[in-house]
Amino acid sequence: MERKRQNAAHIRNLILLAIRDNNFDEKEMKLIVKIAIRLELSCLDFEKLIESQLLRLEIPDQIYERIEQLNDMVSVMKTDGVIHIEEVKLIEQFAKYYGFGGENEIIDFNLNFDDVRNHKSFKKFMNVFKNMTGENMSEVRVDNDFRILFPLYKAELKVGPIAKALYVFFLKKPNGCLITELQNKENWELLSYIYRNMPNAHQNVVERIDGLTHPLGLRFNENSCRINKTLKGIIPCEKLEAQYKIMGGKNEPKLIPLKQELIFIQPAI
Repeated sequence: MERKRQNAAHIRNLILLAIRDNNFDEKEMKLIVKIAIRLELSCLDFEKLIESQLLRLEIPDQIYERIEQLNDMVSVMKTDGVIHIEEVKLIEQFAKYYGFGGENEIIDFNLNFDDVRNHKSFKKFMNVFKNMTGENMSEVRVDNDFRILFPLYKAELKVGPIAKALYVFFLKKPNGCLITELQNKENWELLSYIYRNMPNAHQNVVERIDGLTHPLGLRFNENSCRINKTLKGIIPCEKLEAQYKIMGGKNEPKLIPLKQELIFIQPAI
């Protein structure tokens, strides 16, 4: 807990620096979260510690830790491309507080750090933190128009009808299936039913589903790659992408690893 508390104090100090110019932008947020991940600090850890008011100003024991923290502060200051005099002054204060360039100085801000908790951008920062660490996972909702929606990310999977049918099919198959099993009667009919109900679906359903379920997997691979590439632009971090993509190695069942409690399909399929 001691190490987590010290790391949380460092993250809080970086936020204090970022809000110094009253412009806590998303680039700064993402950089601070990356630093938190490096320090093995979860969003939940940080949230609990900052609300507990147990955080205080501390001088890291090791000289390299002090230098590392000051380097993090400089990185945050530079990330928005604009260096403000107030940010420079704060870093200078921390440098002196850590024993560089003179006697330790008293930092001139509220030791309760209410400025962090009450800042207008703090809630957004916590959402960015949760998204980037995988602690904030969106549901996947298939509505009655067969739109595939990710409400938390405010996004929709926009692919063609056959690719969309394939994704909905795997949402319905938590254990997945081999490519060679797609031509089984049950799987073929499920894919066919989903595709037939898609807006703008091609009239020749049999031809399209036969192509998608061919044992060589050419159409399957083409469409699953298209889906996964599109998802890359929707899911907020690499750590989460694998939960939403169609996964599975050679000779392994293909599946979407997402927990079933996050999947909601409105049409009666």
